Order: sequence, then structure tokens, then C-alpha cells
Amino acid sequence: VVHALVRFPAAGLYTLAVAHDDEVEVLLSSDFANTNYAAAVYDIPVGTLGGWTNDVNTFATFGQFNASAANSCALIRMYWSNQGGQNFARLRWTTPGGTTEIIPAASLFDPSLPASATGCNGSVTSTSVALNKTVSGRAVAADQFLVQIASAASGGTVHRSATTSGSGTTAATGAHVATPNATYYLREQMAAGSASPLASYNASIQCTRNGIAFTPAGSAPTWNVTPGAGEQIECTITNASAQSNFGTCNARMFLSQGPDQATNTTLYNVNVAVNPFAFPAIGQAAFIYNATGYNPIDNYAYAMRYAGAGLLNQLLRVGGDGSTVNLGAVSGLPSQSYNSGAFNGAGTYYVKPLGNNATIYAINVNTLVATPVALTTTFTASDIAFVGGTLYSVSDSGQLYGINPSNGATTAIGTAAGGGLVLGAQFGGPNGLFASANSGGFYQIDLSTGTQTLISGSPTAATNDGANCPTAAIAFPADLAITKTDGQTTYPPGGNVVYTLVASNSGPFGAQGVTVADPLPAGISTASWTCVGAGGGTCGAASGTGAINDANVGLPLNASVTYTLTMQVPAGFTGNLVNTATVTPGAATTDSNLTNNSASDTNTGVSAFDFCAANTIYNHDQTGNAGTFAQRTHVFNTATSTESTLAGLTLSLPGATEVNGLMIDPVTNRLITTVRTGASTSQLWAYDAANGGWYAASPTFTGVVPRAGMNASGVGYLIGSGGTPPVWRVQAAGAFNYSVTSLGSMSYNVAPSDLGSGDLAFDVDGLGWLAVGRDLWTIDFAVTPLQAVRQQRPTFNGSPLAFNLSGIAFGSDGNLYVANSGNPSPASGYYQIDLDAGTITLAGSATNA
Repeated sequence: VVHALVRFPAAGLYTLAVAHDDEVEVLLSSDFANTNYAAAVYDIPVGTLGGWTNDVNTFATFGQFNASAANSCALIRMYWSNQGGQNFARLRWTTPGGTTEIIPAASLFDPSLPASATGCNGSVTSTSVALNKTVSGRAVAADQFLVQIASAASGGTVHRSATTSGSGTTAATGAHVATPNATYYLREQMAAGSASPLASYNASIQCTRNGIAFTPAGSAPTWNVTPGAGEQIECTITNASAQSNFGTCNARMFLSQGPDQATNTTLYNVNVAVNPFAFPAIGQAAFIYNATGYNPIDNYAYAMRYAGAGLLNQLLRVGGDGSTVNLGAVSGLPSQSYNSGAFNGAGTYYVKPLGNNATIYAINVNTLVATPVALTTTFTASDIAFVGGTLYSVSDSGQLYGINPSNGATTAIGTAAGGGLVLGAQFGGPNGLFASANSGGFYQIDLSTGTQTLISGSPTAATNDGANCPTAAIAFPADLAITKTDGQTTYPPGGNVVYTLVASNSGPFGAQGVTVADPLPAGISTASWTCVGAGGGTCGAASGTGAINDANVGLPLNASVTYTLTMQVPAGFTGNLVNTATVTPGAATTDSNLTNNSASDTNTGVSAFDFCAANTIYNHDQTGNAGTFAQRTHVFNTATSTESTLAGLTLSLPGATEVNGLMIDPVTNRLITTVRTGASTSQLWAYDAANGGWYAASPTFTGVVPRAGMNASGVGYLIGSGGTPPVWRVQAAGAFNYSVTSLGSMSYNVAPSDLGSGDLAFDVDGLGWLAVGRDLWTIDFAVTPLQAVRQQRPTFNGSPLAFNLSGIAFGSDGNLYVANSGNPSPASGYYQIDLDAGTITLAGSATNA
């Protein structure tokens, strides 16, 4: 490589020639004052010569340039490569005055010295033509472009050429040193191996002459320019696909349909913003086509001709406007009808022929070569779609198949869906398989069971095919919600809590693959549940044990599933019982309203009491009137003679008017009271922590009950008011409830002096003791007719009893205890009766008997 600063003594055109062995290239730079000459931009091409000249005196002309003024300067760089033989390179010029000579030493200067540029008067220009190529989007990835600078519109001498490659978008011929006033042709064509014709691209050209834009003669694909002496022409041909693609690979879906077998196919966009879907038309093709698929590599759709003898193996490219370009016949693909097509993520196009067969074809859309893949199952399908690396198809009989596209292994999934739906347009994404039926309706397909869930409506069609980018997830909006309640505010330690969970979908679209979850609270380990659907809703499982984690729930629009969860609470469980359930959309559902996707139920603990504990007797009173009625329960300790009120046993019954007839079931350790629900009706209520505390324990019955008691066998008796009061028997009816049976009426052997108050209790022998007014009576309920026999009236402080007995109960010490309401005096209190001595003594004070 030789560098120098050269000074041209006269203005005008210089011709450069060289005698050389072997190749030579000479370039000039107008940046002549740049002492870093090796890094300067050599912007003025002079010429390149290959081969060699015969001797040192034989010169070959290879370039011209123009000096703008006397003493114009330029940096010169000469590449010279000796390949053997003689070793020489002599450079000469012909000056504007006609002198031909070896460039004299007086015109050459050291380019590294600043002083060398002293006296320079401008620079030089050459006559050249350069051609560039820019690609603004390929129709097919394999398409490449060849551009040429030639001596004729076709044929002739090609002076320079350049070809794009790979995914590159530019190419450049470099500058060709041109003969002034000669015409040069700028040509383009598709390079070898391209899949598209040049007509698939729009072309434009921009040119400059010495930096000033101008319009060349001619039109695509050939233009021509004629440079004058010293003119540098540079042009750029830009190509853009004449057929626009679909832009980007995203969740959009496209439907190609025709109303019959004779109408050219129309491409539709699937608008999932409304339900039912809207299907605005994109454009109608010039052909009938089918087996549509979306190529994620170039964002075009492709399809097969579907009509025309001998044309059925021709591949069509479908643009974003619905237009079609016929790419030609596919090698290795039989000429027959293809109605199923899909691309995988790598851009390979798979098609399946119409009818009952066992072959698919893998098509390279760049080379138009098909490779057959034999399937292991024969079936009839109307479309295929990829989900990940697996090819799926719902056959025309409703059977879902999974296909390994590399070896053709075909697996039937689930059982064939009923209903006779032909799913002519099938769509696949990383999150699932979807389909549009020829008879109308858009469905999601469960890839583990083959279940088809209706999502939306769709138009009917005779020919019908779907296309979507296989690497983009498909999703539809829905509003999923869940509610949860057990109808209680408390829970029973050692008992069960039963929850009702309802998961629903208010749309606008159906949802599949929904997960309903209800993890068990900490400390809970035993539970069971059942599930039923409504409105088309389907449960992933009909029942289960433990926590709910139902991950395959189907919820069409306005459908629901209801779970009944029975949870056992350990006897030692304490604190609040908080249980939260959630509903989570599947991969194909977007839920913008997440505020209703969870529901919690909180219960406080129900206190458990040992009503049969030693040294305890129970009493109750009431506060308020109808509408604000409440019962309080008190316990009296006979050993310590103290009373306490049990806050956890308060019973609020706004609709009741009175409570009375308190008794304890010793078999179940349960407290029972009689609630007056109306003027002449009553109902038993019981307290059992295992059943959530207080609850209605019997049907309503006719009667008013002031007196009640229960024997050691758990059989109770209710006694009404009056001289011949009605009597009822109380017996267990199920785990928590009781039956109330009328026994008619009973009599007193002596008329009571006061019928207003009293109670009933049983001793260890099962004999009933009845307090009425100020007297005690005994009743043997095994003897009919029932009769109360008066006993000796107890004495108090040495005198016959002068106050009424409100409530009685036998203590664990065997003594009979009586609660006095304070009417008449003395004050309210608990009294002990010595049945043998017939005396009554104060045992302790009472809050309110």
C-alpha cells in the first residue's frame, strides 16, 4: 500500500493509467490536509484493475477525475498485490494539456507533514456511479435481491453488482469509475433461491449527482443515468413488500370462510371485545382457499388452493389486507384438497388432506418443498392447530387427537364429544386450543379430556378455517366471582361447620380451566366436599376430601358451580375460624375485576359447657319484650353457694315472647329450653357446641309450657298450666333434634293453691318431682292416667312455706334445690329442700330466678 499527497498542476480532466504486475486499485481522498492519512476517507474512486500488463512500459487506463483548479490536491492510496512473476507498478497521468508522463516526484508530497498541504487550492472529483440496495420488509424470509450497474438494459457488461443475504437489509456495489457522458443502467432482480417474484415488491429509487438529488430515467426494475465529467452519481433502490403482512405476532385470531364451495374466500378478524364475537371482514381473496395457518416468522398467513383441477398443491400467501399471492406449486405435495393447516413456532407449515386419511405434510414455505409424515391413526378432520410443540385436531366425529409432528405418533384424548359439531376453524396458543364450529359457536377445548366449552357465537360457514400466531396466548375476558358462607357466626369446637361456596361467571365470555380453591385453616385437617354445576357449569371433580383445589372447572357465561364443604373442628380448637375461598381464571381467561375473586367467612368459637358437672344446677331468666327478647343462663355451685351468669349462653330471640321449661339432656350433655313463639305455640331450643351453640331443636307445637324436666335416660316431659294441664313427651330425633309428643292431660290428687309457677325434676330413681305454687308433687310417668300426688309442704324457718317455688333441680349431692323468684318474699335465691325432714333452707342468693 502506497500513500502520498498529490498536487495537480493544472485544472481539468486527468486520466490515470498503470503498468503493473499484478492487481492494482487506486483511490483518492478530498481530505488532503489530514495528516492521519491512513484513517482518511478515500471518497473519490479512480479504478481497479485485475491481472497484469505485459511489461513496465505497457499501461492500462483505469480511471479519470477532474481537478477543480490549478494546484488542486488529494491524498492518493494505491493497493498493489504481486502474485509472482515480475514485480512492478508504475503510475502515470495524462494532464488536461495532453502531456502523458509518470507522475513526477515534484507533484508528490509526504502526507504526514502539515506543510505538504501548503499551497493546495481545492481538491479533485472523479466520474463514478454507485448503486445501493435497501430492503424494507421481506414478503418471504428467503427472498434476496441482486442489483447491477450494467452497460445495457438487459445483457451487456455488468460493471458492478451486489446481493443481499440472510436477514440483511442493505447491499452496495461500491463506486464504478465511469466514462463521462456514457449511459449506465441500474437493474434489480430477485436473487437465486428467493421464494417470491419481483412483482411481490414495490420499488423506488433515489439518486444524487454530486450530492444534489435528481430523478433518473426509466422505471422499475431498470433505470439509467449518464454522468458528466467529474460527476459522482449514487443511487439507492428500496424494496418493500407489495403485500402487507399482519404486523406483529399477538393474540389476534383470523377466520377464513366462504358461504359455499363456489365463492372466493373472505378473511375475517375475530373481535373478542364483544360477546358474541364480531367478525369484521378484512378482505376477499381472488381464490377459494383453505388450510389457513399463521406464520410467526414473517407474520403472513398461508393457505392452500381449494378449487381448480391441478392447482390444489399451490401455496398462497395471505396478506394483512386479505389479499393473496400465489407462490406456486409445492414440490412433494400431491394435488388434492387440503382443509387443515397450521404453523409451528419455527415457521413450518403443516397441512392435512381432506377426508379420512393418516398423513400430514410439513411444508417449507421458503423452498416450497413438502415432507410427508405418516400418522398412526386415520381420522377425518377439518382443521389442526399447534399448542406448544404438539399438533392437535378435533376430528369431525368430535374426538380430540394429539399428534407428534416429528414422527406422526397420534393419541386419542378423552372420549368423542357428542353433538355432531364440525370444528372447521381451530386455533392454538401456548395456553390452549379453541375452535369455531361450521354450524356456529366458538368453543374452548380441554386438552386433557376433550371437553368443549361454549365461549361465544360465530357465523355458520360451508368452508371454514382458522389462523392465529401459534406462539401468542389467546385469552377472553370474563368476570369470575365466588361467595362463601356457613350461615353461622360461631363454630362448635368438636363439631362440624358446613360451608356453601358458589363460583360463578358473569362474562362476557365463558371460562375453562378455572381453579376453585379453599385451603383448610391452620389446625383443621378433616374435611369433605361435593360439587354440582348449574347453567352449564362443570366441576373438575364431583367430590373430594380435605381442602378444595378443583383445577378444571368450566364456567360458561352465567354458569356456576356450588360446593358444599363439611369441615370438622377439633374439640381443642380456639380463636376465630377464618376460611377463605378463591376462584382463579384459567390461562385463556382475563379477569379485570379481581375484587370478587375471593370470599372469607369468619366464625367465633362456641363455648362448650359441661352441664352435668358435679355441684352445678342451672337457672335462667329473660329480659326485654317481643322484638328485643333475650334469655340469660345462670349456674349455681352447690358446693360454694355462689351463682354466675354465663355470657356464652345468652340466647337472643327477637320473635319470642317467653322462655321457660329449662332442662338438661344427660345423655348428650345438652341444655334445652322451651321458647314461646306465639300466643299458644312453643318450640324447643337447645345449646350444643357441636352444633354451633343455640339452635331450634324441634318443630313448633301447640301449647304453653312453664314446667319441664328430663330423666337420666334422656326422656323429657313438658307440663302446661291449669288444673288439668297438658303433658308432652320429649325424645331424641336424630343427632341434635327432638320430637314432642302429646300425652294428653294429667290431674292433681289435691287441687293446687297456686298454679302460676313451678318446675319439674327427676330423682335418680326416675320419679318426677313437680313444684306448683308452694307445694311439691310426685309423678310416676310410667303409670297412666298421669296424676300428680301432693307431698308434705316444706317448712321454712319453722313455718309452712309462704313463697312460690319457681324452678327445681336435683344436685349431684342428691338434694333437691329450688329457685325462688322473689314473689312473694323473701328475696330471690337458691334453696335446698331436705325431702326426709321436710325443711327448706337458703343455699345462696340468685341474680333473678
